[in-house]
Amino acid sequence: GNDYLKRMKTAWKLNARQLATLMAVCSWREDTARRRDKPRGWIIDDQACMQLALFDPRNHEELMSRVETDQRSLKRNADELLALLAEQRAVPDAELPPRLPGPLDATQRKQVKKLKAQVREIANELSAAPESLLQARDYELLLREACGAPIERPRHWCGWRLQTVISPLRASIAEMA
Repeated sequence: GNDYLKRMKTAWKLNARQLATLMAVCSWREDTARRRDKPRGWIIDDQACMQLALFDPRNHEELMSRVETDQRSLKRNADELLALLAEQRAVPDAELPPRLPGPLDATQRKQVKKLKAQVREIANELSAAPESLLQARDYELLLREACGAPIERPRHWCGWRLQTVISPLRASIAEMA
């Protein structure tokens, strides 16, 4: 999963190539941590992952001067990291991931509040907990979908939820626009 990306609060600022590099570095770190049976932060920390993606060092000297982390662990992993970064530079543009969406703006946050209130009402009618109807990220996804952004529709948006929750929310978003 890309759960580590959620922890990196500024990953949305990266361009597609930097994001692909960040994902590759994080996934290398997971594998290395598993292989050496060490915590991932002991391999390299989150900030170092981010700096590798941002600065894309091309040799030992750039690596040691641009990336602020424990120099020992950086030295230990230098060759692997430089090889990994070189591989990432060769990835064709067409294969890069889409950029991450930025944080919601003030208008969108207000819209989310209205949608949550609506879901509370629906939940009351069904004597259900609002959280059992929708998850927090669903609200953001619905707003992005309404803006025409490509989203992956979660499986739980089908079936009875589509009629009871998703369709009414889509209608409300259309009215807000």
